[in-house]
Amino acid sequence: MSFQYAWGGPNEPVIHEAISRWVSNQSFGVDDNVWQDSTSYGVINGGKPVAGIVFHDWKPSAGTIQYSGAAIDRNWLRGPFLHNMFSYMFDDLGCQMVITGNSSENTGLHRILARLGHEKNVIKRGWGRHVDLYLWTLTREQWVENDIMQRSRGWAKENPHVEGT
Repeated sequence: MSFQYAWGGPNEPVIHEAISRWVSNQSFGVDDNVWQDSTSYGVINGGKPVAGIVFHDWKPSAGTIQYSGAAIDRNWLRGPFLHNMFSYMFDDLGCQMVITGNSSENTGLHRILARLGHEKNVIKRGWGRHVDLYLWTLTREQWVENDIMQRSRGWAKENPHVEGT
């Protein structure tokens, strides 16, 4: 596997549009749900997208941001990619808490988010008449203390010159 990553946003609008449209298509089945005023992070394997994260609704005064993502290959979620994703929110932006949401039916993602230290908050019928919305929160302290996150930070310190695409 030869995973690479790319950042999109105001400085890379073409990359950002591609990542955010891919995430929207994978998540909602439509590619017109591009998040405005956001930044994105994409992971590519063999020239094809395998994961994408869109960072949106940043509230600097509250120290919070939301992230939405999609993946078709769970193998991307390790070492540099995991570190880059969360370091952007906590280190670069200085967030004190991050938020993500998903359907109560997405049990595979629930296990991943719980392992990464997120706490689940349930919004009844928030994903539809018969489906609850799970809002997951992760504080900076939870991020720092989580053993998986600690390993990804360790990897980044040992490999400071790994570059994306």
